[in-house]
Amino acid sequence: MTEMTTEAKLKDSIHYLEMDFFDGADGLRTQFEKACAAGSRNEMGPLSRVEAGKAYSFLTTTAEQVFSHALVFSFLNRLRGWGMEKIGACHTSTPQVHVYAQGCARAMAPDATPASHHYVYSLAREVPAQIQILATDGSRKNWLGIGVNRLSSVRLGFNSLLVHRADLAYAVQRPREVKSIPGAAVFLHGYIW
Repeated sequence: MTEMTTEAKLKDSIHYLEMDFFDGADGLRTQFEKACAAGSRNEMGPLSRVEAGKAYSFLTTTAEQVFSHALVFSFLNRLRGWGMEKIGACHTSTPQVHVYAQGCARAMAPDATPASHHYVYSLAREVPAQIQILATDGSRKNWLGIGVNRLSSVRLGFNSLLVHRADLAYAVQRPREVKSIPGAAVFLHGYIW
């Protein structure tokens, strides 16, 4: 029996968590706050609500509506470098901004994408968001022959990157009493392949 290399273990992992991921995190957060505060009648700035019954509800916009081109390019370069080094992936999608304030959440479900990995990068300053990832492990069975599921729960604080296999279901828990946009869980979200 051969031992797995570190690289093989990383590729088979359910998720990866990197703290202090991007040296431009403060700049991203500042630009986000300015965009949301800039002359908005509904106090949401460029954000719009997206919801589908009990499946999900969050505020969203594109990165271009919030961040400078140079800062997004710098973030994507960092993410691509990480992806090449850790999981052998060289492509990343431009991030979407997802904001989870009071009344927002995502129920456990996988994304429908051909990408190999999903990334969530946190700009949440006040309240770290809790993300759960559900992995079905078909290789392990209990004595009744039922497949075993593993649930990983990650609290994602400011400037933290979470990457998980895109075929795995994940959920974002509803924040407690966070009514304002600045106090909400703010993510950059996309895919790596």
